[in-house]
Amino acid sequence: MLFAYNPLFRAYNESGLHLVANTLLYPAGPSAAPQQRRPAAPSSVAAARAAAAAAPVQPNLGGEWRPITIEVATSDLARTEAIVDGYTAKAQTATAGGSAYLVIPNPDGLQVDEHPFLRDLLRDLGSADIPLRSVVG
Repeated sequence: MLFAYNPLFRAYNESGLHLVANTLLYPAGPSAAPQQRRPAAPSSVAAARAAAAAAPVQPNLGGEWRPITIEVATSDLARTEAIVDGYTAKAQTATAGGSAYLVIPNPDGLQVDEHPFLRDLLRDLGSADIPLRSVVG
């Protein structure tokens, strides 16, 4: 019997109790022979590897699991970049559907309230009357 959690932990006691009971009390029946896993065909493995190798490599923004993304209107991109450049030269921009996205690396994966300059940056963007569509950090 294999558990992904401690079945006797008090929060899981009621929900996992039937698993323990079934394991201990259920009569042993004829065990099924383990099924052999059929290996993938060599051609499909080679095709999957070729597809993975051909996929474009995403840029490493440092702390890629938690970069800071600021969305503004495309018309406000130049003013936003001017302010962001005062804090970091590493921001990358992209535009789509009338929105501009500035992605700021966060190599330490800091929370928004822990970041050394994000609060000041957002305050300066607000002082410049740049409406923010979203901020994700």
